[in-house]
Amino acid sequence: MSFRGGTGERLQVICLVMATLWIGWLPLRTAVYAMFDIGVESQIFVIGNFATGATVIMSLLVGGVVRAGLLTDEGVKFVAVFYCVACAFFIEVITNGLPVPDFPFRAVPWTVVWIILFPLMMQLSPRQATISGLGAATATPLSFAFWAYAGGAAAPTVTVVLWSVGVYLAAACTLIPVYALDSERRAVKRAQEQVQRMGSYQLVKLLARGGVGEVWAARHDMLARPAAIKVIRGGHGIGDGQLRERFEREANATARLSSPHSVQLYDFGVTNDGSFFYVMELLNGFDLHTLIETSGPMPAQRVIFLLEQVCHSLAEAHELGLVHRDIKPANIFVCRYGLEADFVKVLDFGMVKVTHEEDTDTGVAQMARSKIKGTPAFMAPEVGRGDPLDGRTDLYSLGCVAYWMLTGRIVFPERGPVAMIVAHTSLAPEPPSQHAPSPIPAELDALVMQMLAKEPADRPASAAEVVQRLRAVVVDAEWTEDVAHQWWEERGAPLA
Repeated sequence: MSFRGGTGERLQVICLVMATLWIGWLPLRTAVYAMFDIGVESQIFVIGNFATGATVIMSLLVGGVVRAGLLTDEGVKFVAVFYCVACAFFIEVITNGLPVPDFPFRAVPWTVVWIILFPLMMQLSPRQATISGLGAATATPLSFAFWAYAGGAAAPTVTVVLWSVGVYLAAACTLIPVYALDSERRAVKRAQEQVQRMGSYQLVKLLARGGVGEVWAARHDMLARPAAIKVIRGGHGIGDGQLRERFEREANATARLSSPHSVQLYDFGVTNDGSFFYVMELLNGFDLHTLIETSGPMPAQRVIFLLEQVCHSLAEAHELGLVHRDIKPANIFVCRYGLEADFVKVLDFGMVKVTHEEDTDTGVAQMARSKIKGTPAFMAPEVGRGDPLDGRTDLYSLGCVAYWMLTGRIVFPERGPVAMIVAHTSLAPEPPSQHAPSPIPAELDALVMQMLAKEPADRPASAAEVVQRLRAVVVDAEWTEDVAHQWWEERGAPLA
């Protein structure tokens, strides 16, 4: 049993309820005492009034101090333990001041109810519950001692012992659910800490979430350098072995790349719950999908500026025998990087393939079985045909990205992944110049169409050749770093 809210809020509610109950007891006490032939001028009645008033005043005082925010959370719990014991004593003083029956047994006293409920309502720790329970239970023999000292009727020893033992047993039994709840809270806390930590990094803010993965902004326990962490949670039922293999491949491939236009990897690991993660640099900007969706198609000179940087990353990867296989707008990040603007970072090498490895699945089969085998809207025809892949496969996907940047639309807007794969395999694309809102130089239009050739042999031979062709395109105005800085300043984007 527990109240919602923090420790202070729970204690305030308990104090308010107790004060209300004790105020409600005031008009009833005369009738109750009359049943035992106790007059209003008797010592028992006077002490009972004092105990009642003291409990009401104490409840209002404790509730007010807590409400004023004068105590820390631990301070609130310390006061709560004292309050529990004091209330139990006043309850017992009033109860045991009445004539004790001849038989040594009684109905469940209010003190037992109080001892059981208070630690659970306050969510006390086992140590705090033990102190409050033992202290509250001790109120029973103390109350008998008080009345003996005050000149009240002395209760039989057997009654004092049995009543006290019963209250102590109630206090001991209360510790069972207290320990159980504490164990559950500790387990939940450990799970939350595990979820919010990856190695030496504290997860700060969720940046993106996909089918089985998440990207978080994070900070290192000791280093001031911000970072982004990509996490694949365990237990998705899609084959942890397959996921781990893919994730390790992505981390190893990224670690091999030194191009400033490939995302930099800091760390990699697997948590105790089977989640995979790697830590990379935290970038300040937009992926190309978001950038085009929010700002619209780009002018040709900016497209050229950005494509050259993507090619810088791909050229190194291809030189190392790596094929990215998932070049798409969402995996190309445009950012402010140090003092540079419109700086490109290529992300997500999870689909990377070493060119000498065999790939036994065709693209259609891959897409039919899994969502993590590629992106149909940017997938080269040879992937759909199951042909061997090389760097020119990435150049086809990059041609699709260039098409998206220039026109704001994908090459084949077919419905469904299989239809898109078939279209890339068999249909001829329309030139981007037919759909672009601004003029496209003929050389750039021709280059994009050549990159979209169905056969790899008909495409540019390498990313380096694409760069040469891009630099040969004649544009009306260059997209310089000064222009890029102005674009970013207008959007209020700070330096990374």
